[in-house]
Amino acid sequence: MASDTEKLIRDAAFKVFSQKGFAAASMRDIANEAGVNHALINYYYDSKVHLFYEVMVRNIRSHISYLKQIFDETDSSWKEKVQEIIDFYTDYLLCEPDNARFIFNEMAKSSGSTSVIIREVDFDTLLEGSVFKTQLADIGLKPDEIIQLMINAISLVAGPVITAPVTMALCGIHNQDEYISILRSRKQEIIPWLEKMFSIADCG
Repeated sequence: MASDTEKLIRDAAFKVFSQKGFAAASMRDIANEAGVNHALINYYYDSKVHLFYEVMVRNIRSHISYLKQIFDETDSSWKEKVQEIIDFYTDYLLCEPDNARFIFNEMAKSSGSTSVIIREVDFDTLLEGSVFKTQLADIGLKPDEIIQLMINAISLVAGPVITAPVTMALCGIHNQDEYISILRSRKQEIIPWLEKMFSIADCG
């Protein structure tokens, strides 16, 4: 089926883009990874930019859908929401570190196809009007503090994975499994750190 072939191509493209980056990846690399003829990729996607756009938008929208579902839950506290996100993304980033570096590196760029993707993916409605934002306001966080909390939470989860080679060297850690064990154990420490940063009382 055409949809199965397109998915095969997109999955292969995401893997190749993750490993090589957009600039170094070629359509032939993607065809080889997918095990299909180069011409078949050109049939579905007329350019590398088009394929990159499809891969990135679908991937990011999938993550936004997951986050929106959590943010709009009515039967969990703000801490439970944050912990669920911390647990999921720590495991995801540790299992797919190349994917993580690729997404963050590409989204950090401000020109070309990436800027189009940022405009296309609707980030604005993710937090605004959510149960999660209301819960954070109810515990006394001001709008700018909510933004800072989000920035710190993302940094505390993603930073150690993205910067793993440098961080391991600076800390004198030479065993990858040891480092992963440290990152998994610190999942439970992130919320207490956030509470201290923003002087949040233990009120759920």
